[in-house]
Amino acid sequence: MSTYNVVTLRGNPNIKAGTAGEAITPGSLVDGLTATGVMKHAGAGLNADKTFALSQDYIGQGVTTDIVSGDEMRYASFAIGDEVAAIVAAGAPAIALGDYVQSAGDGTLQKFVPQTVDVGATIAVTVEPLIIVGRAAEAIDNSAGLTYARFKVTIV
Repeated sequence: MSTYNVVTLRGNPNIKAGTAGEAITPGSLVDGLTATGVMKHAGAGLNADKTFALSQDYIGQGVTTDIVSGDEMRYASFAIGDEVAAIVAAGAPAIALGDYVQSAGDGTLQKFVPQTVDVGATIAVTVEPLIIVGRAAEAIDNSAGLTYARFKVTIV
């Protein structure tokens, strides 16, 4: 596991500004299109924009300092091939190099969990085409971690 001092590792993301609707850790997967401000992506396994909170380095705050609810903040939309230092939750199962990752529903990422369908049943299936956020560009095992950890993700 590497140590990262920035969120943007490679690429030229589209940077936006907004007001934090809750406390947000830089590197969190976020949703900037909510009525209450920029929020951590709240839907585990649901569609997600490839949008991550950036640090408030313009006021001397690094990636280890959370953005306070109500503060003005920057977040960025990343494109295919860009690399980001995203976060995985404390106690999260291991993610191997090359695993696809998705939202864990709290701003962190988790290993992609494919949906299974019984093809013999007559049911409606909801297709979530934007579930996968990226691929792990390095392995990470934070299963024994007591706090979040950062890892490199290539946006797909």
